[in-house]
Amino acid sequence: MQPRVRTYKQKITRYWRWLVSKDIVVFLVFVGIVTTFWWGHSMSSLRDETIRIQVNYNGVADRIAFTTPLPKYLDVHIRDKGRQLRQLVDKQLTVTINVTELFKSKEGSIVLTADMLHSQLQNVLPGTTTILEVQPQRIESEYVYQSEKKVPIILRAKVNSAPQHFLTNEPELFMDSISIFGSDRALRKVNYIYTDSLILNNLKKDTIKAVPLQIPANIRAIQTQVKVKCFAEQYTELTYDIPIQVIGKPYDEEVRLFPKPTTKVTVQVGFSNHTKVKKEDFTAICRYPKQVSDVLPIEIETTSPYVSNIRIYPSSVEYIIEKKHEKNHSNFTDFSYIVSVFSVLQWK
Repeated sequence: MQPRVRTYKQKITRYWRWLVSKDIVVFLVFVGIVTTFWWGHSMSSLRDETIRIQVNYNGVADRIAFTTPLPKYLDVHIRDKGRQLRQLVDKQLTVTINVTELFKSKEGSIVLTADMLHSQLQNVLPGTTTILEVQPQRIESEYVYQSEKKVPIILRAKVNSAPQHFLTNEPELFMDSISIFGSDRALRKVNYIYTDSLILNNLKKDTIKAVPLQIPANIRAIQTQVKVKCFAEQYTELTYDIPIQVIGKPYDEEVRLFPKPTTKVTVQVGFSNHTKVKKEDFTAICRYPKQVSDVLPIEIETTSPYVSNIRIYPSSVEYIIEKKHEKNHSNFTDFSYIVSVFSVLQWK
């Protein structure tokens, strides 16, 4: 194996010596000089090139509809020095054409002649650049003013959170309505616009999605999609021992709860808000029974907007209804009698 490697090294060494003996280095330097002169000449000589320029039309009202869509790009054949052409090819040029004055009636045609296009294009091209040809050579299209109607957008969405996460709010549209355009007859049949179905699974954080709108075939809209924000966050669970209050009981009765007059409340709350939740945000109540029953169900009320998935244990309690102690009633009667006697004596 080693003799073969040694043979290869010897062949490479002999080949390199041959190249040096043939003045290959001088040859490469000569090629480099010739290439540099050729590149400089090509950059300073006139050349032809075709570039694509984007067109923006200023002054087209939303209600205007064209029978033939106006072209978004113009292919412009130009002549200039090579260096200047290279810069123009690398740029993304845009020409803005004001067409406000071309709409003279509620319906008609709009025409941009070759001279008008050349004049507008020359404003965005260098003074040394010559325009040879523009495609299309002229722009022409018929137009009509359409009726307008504003309708609500109805979102179709199915969003699920990832494990140990929850949805903190309902999906929210960035805009809840849209302006649509068409004939009066067509607009009468459209009272809302649906979105495509948005399906998101395993959502872990707030996410914004662009959802296409389902625009009817005979209706036109400027916006073809709408942004939707979906809310999700990792959650933690908090548990509190909440005393139970019995409401609606007669003043002369006591309601004793068993096994104890408290219940455990467990809630889910996002990590970003868990410090904002307090025990005082919750109230546990039982309603005085209108009919005899074995247990009283427990209801939980909260003033916190940050909690969800509220769970309680136990969810009901046993109870005993007792009359208030007679001694308290007797003391109250004696006190009332003393006050009455004192009032009579004072009057006399």
